[in-house]
Amino acid sequence: LIVSKLVSGYLGAKLVQLSSRQAVMFGVATMSQLTTTLAAAYSANAVGLLDETLLTAVVFLSVITTFSGPLLLKWFFQKAKTA
Repeated sequence: LIVSKLVSGYLGAKLVQLSSRQAVMFGVATMSQLTTTLAAAYSANAVGLLDETLLTAVVFLSVITTFSGPLLLKWFFQKAKTA
């Protein structure tokens, strides 16, 4: 889940011809889409596509990416300023 969010953001940024550094920052910025992920996970659980164990894992990873995304973005911006 974490890697797929990062990679999809990176690829999208590269498609519009951002630099690799900018694409990584964009990928990190798109990691924290908690509301959409939770809505999809709970909907899938409600119709029986996800069991409770998988739902718990998705919620846990969503919370982790929500907090790690902004922290990583701040780190990348600080590195970009010094480069």
